[in-house]
Amino acid sequence: MHPHHNVMSYKSLRYRTNHRINDRLARLACRTCYFAVLLVLPGLHVSFLAGCGQSENISDRLYPYYINEQTFSGQGIVYVYQPVSNPELPAEYWHYRVIHDWRGNMLKSALYDPAGMLTQESVERLESDQAELMSLELMYAIDTGTVTIVPKINERGTFPFGLIDESPATTFQIEYWDTSEDSVRVILTKQRSLVERLEYPFEGRSVPAVRVAVTETLETETQGFTETTWSGTEIYAQDIGLVYYKKEINDQFILEYSLADRLTFEQFRGRLE
Repeated sequence: MHPHHNVMSYKSLRYRTNHRINDRLARLACRTCYFAVLLVLPGLHVSFLAGCGQSENISDRLYPYYINEQTFSGQGIVYVYQPVSNPELPAEYWHYRVIHDWRGNMLKSALYDPAGMLTQESVERLESDQAELMSLELMYAIDTGTVTIVPKINERGTFPFGLIDESPATTFQIEYWDTSEDSVRVILTKQRSLVERLEYPFEGRSVPAVRVAVTETLETETQGFTETTWSGTEIYAQDIGLVYYKKEINDQFILEYSLADRLTFEQFRGRLE
């Protein structure tokens, strides 16, 4: 990450929580690799609800809210998220691609800052019951180049693909030594659980969506040990993906973003020129 991007907002998070949370930890607080739209996995069958107050063609499972294989194939697509209430926060640019190899169906996600620098890259395997984090790399810039950190993955579940009415949940946990400012041992745990169905206004229409509750715990260790826990909300729209998220770090600092645009990778690169 270029030091002149996101410094005030993310360092505000660090100081306001009274913990050693640096730029990339705050970015992990913002999000880590969970995105969106429609993938029908081999061997799975989509069931649709009708009647009982439900709209037609609303999937009974969660995976149609997470991946769109057609949209994410080839060069993929870039989702642009803009802050809702704090203009000092930077836009987020997430590039998603679905690939198929010997491991199965894989979702590759890459996070770019507004200057076009790659700051995070991940691979998730799309299983029948959940998405699983297979690899994650975090990058930050120094005077001589870019430093890459590869966290250890202790738990892999990033998003549930179960039946909506069964309120499925997932947990993932990563662990690594952060060296961007101080040498800090970091453990981040993130839990997701379904809350409800809803209709979400998007681009002048109402779309079927689900609300997901998120609990994140950030543990840091230098000379002592500290722990911070916060809650959040994510909304995933069917055939669109993640359209909104909000994280309440504390009473003074809230991260809130919504999906503002979708670009081809060429269009995204063109904006940087």
